[in-house]
Amino acid sequence: MTTHYDVLGISADAKQDTVKRAYYRRARAYHPDAHAGSTRSPIDETERAMAMVNNARTVLRAPPARPAYAHA
Repeated sequence: MTTHYDVLGISADAKQDTVKRAYYRRARAYHPDAHAGSTRSPIDETERAMAMVNNARTVLRAPPARPAYAHA
């Protein structure tokens, strides 16, 4: 099972600034606009990857959600 930590490439004890940097690093790599000239298949893959990155960031950046996620 892939966790939000795996998606961002960070450890479960990463600090908030590490979460933020990892999000921006992944967002630059997977953002669909960065692949605008590609064929449809790679764009579909980057859109799915970007959705996972956004979801991981949403959970891990929110103080009440992160501890709940860690214990789920």
